[in-house]
Amino acid sequence: MAKYEVEITKVFGLAITKKVLIEAKDMDGAIDEAKNTDWKPVYDSITPNNMSDSYEIAEVYVNGNLVEDSIFSHELLNEAIILNREASQQ
Repeated sequence: MAKYEVEITKVFGLAITKKVLIEAKDMDGAIDEAKNTDWKPVYDSITPNNMSDSYEIAEVYVNGNLVEDSIFSHELLNEAIILNREASQQ
């Protein structure tokens, strides 16, 4: 029997929430500042418990060759797939 190196990328639904107290001139300024705060601690809290159980297969590689891929209608998902691919190649 032959051996195959199979690499599969799944795309999950994920939502994280960050609550911060911002002092600002107005509500729009507070929103802008909140968006630009440090999100790393929140990202570090990501676990299977805050991911959806459902997923889509984004890419399948066999022996380094792409054999199956999906293009999603939401650009954010496509960007996540590209970033994941680049990170795994480093």
